[in-house]
Formats: sequence, C-alpha cells, structure tokens
Amino acid sequence: MPIYWHRLFFTLYLLTPPLITLLLLGLAGNWSDSVRLALLSLPGCWLCFQATQKSNLVWNFFSILWWFIFIFHTSLLSVSWLLFNSDAEAYTVVESIANTTFNESLEFFHLHVVFFTLFIGFILIALILYFSILFKYFNKTDLHDQQVNRVGRYAVGLLILLCIVSYAFKPSIALHPLLFWYGYYGNIADFKLRILQHDKIHKEWTLNAKKRLIVDGKFNKKQIHTIVLTDSITSFNFGLCGYPRNTTPELTKRSDQFKVFCRGYAPASSTIQSLRYLFNDGTRDVMDDNAPENIMAYAKAAGFKVYWISNQDDVYISSLFAAYADKAVFINKKSGRSNTSLDEKILPAYKIALNDPEPRKFIILHLIGSHPNYKMRYPEQFSKFSDYSNDEVEEKLEKNEISHLIQLKRNEYDNSILYQDWIVSKLFDLLTSTQSDFRSFTFLSDHGNEVGHDQNYAGHSASTEAGYRVPIVIWYDQMPTKGIRSERPIDAGDLDRYILHLMGGHDRLDRKEQLCWLDQTCKFLPGLLWH
Repeated sequence: MPIYWHRLFFTLYLLTPPLITLLLLGLAGNWSDSVRLALLSLPGCWLCFQATQKSNLVWNFFSILWWFIFIFHTSLLSVSWLLFNSDAEAYTVVESIANTTFNESLEFFHLHVVFFTLFIGFILIALILYFSILFKYFNKTDLHDQQVNRVGRYAVGLLILLCIVSYAFKPSIALHPLLFWYGYYGNIADFKLRILQHDKIHKEWTLNAKKRLIVDGKFNKKQIHTIVLTDSITSFNFGLCGYPRNTTPELTKRSDQFKVFCRGYAPASSTIQSLRYLFNDGTRDVMDDNAPENIMAYAKAAGFKVYWISNQDDVYISSLFAAYADKAVFINKKSGRSNTSLDEKILPAYKIALNDPEPRKFIILHLIGSHPNYKMRYPEQFSKFSDYSNDEVEEKLEKNEISHLIQLKRNEYDNSILYQDWIVSKLFDLLTSTQSDFRSFTFLSDHGNEVGHDQNYAGHSASTEAGYRVPIVIWYDQMPTKGIRSERPIDAGDLDRYILHLMGGHDRLDRKEQLCWLDQTCKFLPGLLWH
C-alpha cells in the first residue's frame, strides 16, 4: 500500500475512538452531548499518536487509560438512555440512585446482568482489539516522518480549534468524565441531604396549613384550579401587551375572556428564588429553603388533590415542590439548556389530570417556556420571525446598536413566545371544556429575560426591568371584570394568596388586607427589584 494511503488510514484509525464516543451516546439518545464528548476526547488521538511514535510503556499506558475512561464514561451515559430513556442527570435518575439501598442496587444489577455483561464485554473487546492493532501495525517511523498536506493541516487545525472551544465552555467541559462524576457524586450527596431537609419542610407546611387555614362554603363545590407556570417570558415581548410583533395571536383571540396584567413583576430574576415567593412565604436568601407556608399545603388541607406536571428537569425544584404534590409527572427526562422537550408534551398528562374523578383538583403545570437556549423551545413551524422580518422591532434594535447575534436571539425568543401562546391557548381550551362547579386558570412566568431590551445581551438579568417584568393572565368562572391592564404594576408574588382566595379560604395569620390582583387601589413599586 502506498505510504499516502497508509498514512490516511492511520489518521482515520486514530479518529476511531472519538467516532465511537460520538455514535455510542448519540444513537442511545443524546446527540448534543455526544458531539461535546467526542470533541473533549480528541486529546486521546494525540496520546495514541505519541504512543506509536515513541513505543514505550508510559505512552501506551496513558493512551489506553484515556480511552478507557472516555469510552466507559460514554457507555454509562448511554446505558442511562438505553435503560431509562433519560439523561443520567435527570431528576428521576438522581432520585432513584440517591434513594436506592445496597440490596436494591444488587437486585437492579441482577435484573440487568445479561445486558451489562454484553455491553461492557463488547466495549472491552473493542478496546483490546483497537490497541492491539494500533501498537502492532502503526508504529512504523515512515508514518510519522511524512509531511501533512494542506488539506490535512486544515482538517487537523479545525479539530484542534473545536477541541479548545469545547474545553473553554462550561456546558461542554462539565461533561468531561472527571468533572462529571465528581459533580455527580456531589449532586447525589446534596440530594440526599436536601431530601432530609425538604421532608422536614413539607411536614411544617402541612402542620401550619392545618392550623392556619380558614375556609368558607366554596370548599363544598367541585373545583379545578390550574396554574401554568412558564419560564423566562417578559411581557415586553407579549403581543397582547402592545409589542409590535404579534407573538400572541391565540390569546389575542380570547382576550375578551381574560384579565391580563402586562406589568406583572416576578419577585426574583431566577427560577428557584422566584418559586419560593410564588408558592411560599419565602425569603431573598438564595440558600434558604425554609418558609412557614405553601399554597399546595393549603390546597391539601382543604381537600384538593395536588398535581405537579413538569416539562422541566431540575433536581432542586422537584425535591422541594414536586415531591410534595399528590401526583408528580415529569415529562422532560433530559437536563440542561440544550434539551428539546417541547411543552406540547405536557398536554396528555394535563388531560389525564382534568379527567381525574376527584371533585377538587389543584394542577400546577411547569413549562420550560422560553428558557435559553431559545431556538430549542419551539418546532420549525413556529419560525415566523427571522432576519427577513424587517419590521419595527428590528429597526429599534438596529437603532439601539444591538449586535446581530442578539438580534438573532430576539427572533428566536419571539418565536418561542409565539409557540407558548399556542400551548397556553390549548391548555385553556382543555380546562374550559371540562365540567366543574368552579374553575380557574392562571398563566404567568417565573421571571423575564433580557434580550436586547436595555443591554446588548440575551439571558437572565438581575439588573434590568426585562429580567423581572412578566405577563400574568387570569380567568375564573363568573369573573366580573376582564380586559388588559397595561399600566398598573402588580406583584407576581401574590400568586399563592390569590389562588387560596379563589379556592375559598385564607390564612388566619395573613396581615395583608388587600388582594392586589383583584383590588384596583393596590400600590406596588417594582423598581426596587432591580435598582
């Protein structure tokens, strides 16, 4: 064989392990992580090259060790998808591992012993064959002395650049085997500790709700209350609230049925802190789980069956909130920003909850909404806004010298809101087609997002109004006043008090006399949040 073809075959052979890494996890169910892992593994090709060139045991050992670690790591991540159709970091998997006893672990491995034996055996045999061939047939000096042609140099340069980029960015480097499993062990340990703490908090919620709840005659009725909690939507981009783009055509059609607050303000610019206020009597301390009351506890005390149906996968939120519900359903089985679990997947679970024969139901739907990465939040048919829109929004972004990248993000963000509009309208129609003596529907976002509104930036923002300003849409049977409230600011943190009022109860220790979502005279100063 001519040396050129021999050298080309040698290069392709060196790239075989990254290709195995790519295909192993990708075919199992996670292409985005498989690409990152393959790029992170590329230094192993250099180790193998050095091992064939120098032919000593040290280089051989480190090249074998490198690929054993990466292939075994990729295999474990792939097993999670093959057995559970889920990311290894997903709440259900972490929860299972954290709550599994030694005997249960033995039972699990016994159940899948054939699968594990074949899977690991195949990996080991493949590695043994690979390195046997590598060290026997590719240690010739003429393979290393030949000059690489221009195309080859460009290809190698591109791979090196992609590898450097993978190590430079946190979402990618976090997948490196050493960092991943160190963090994974920490997640399990933290989860176990948090479970113990949250269990105590849940007991406190239950005890306080029983002591403090005062009810009236409404609790004798059949009731359904739905909260649709989405993520990262600011009302600045809500067509219903005057945004130049029609991002809410479906809700606009139904606008005469709702009361819409265009200046709702989330209590925090991030999800976990915000949820402590929305459902609890929380504090601003980011490490403080404790709160004396929770709206789900009041609902339970009043005889409601509580549902938590989520298209987000967050261990902390699931442990503190979802675990307290009577029925928790997790649609999204892949953690991270790059997952593509569309919110429409929540519709079947919502239908099941609505059809539950329980007379009183409290249903919380936790959507992924417009959480970055925006482009992952909607299917292709909702790609309405693009570089070719040439509309008032693009003109304003250009005038404010917002970069082209952020303009692209704004288009993707608006498309995600357009999709959310469709989802929310479907959820509302499902509720109104369900019979009950009293029904309510509440839609709001946990916080907003800055997408070129005040800064040349896209993402969560604790320093600009867009990071907090959210739309709040409410409806309930026989609602006396409807319409769009575009000017009056209201506090989204009153959600729990509002829902409890609709259920027909209140907290005997609640010192607030006004319920601002229903009281026109309430005053709220939102600017204190970000100034």
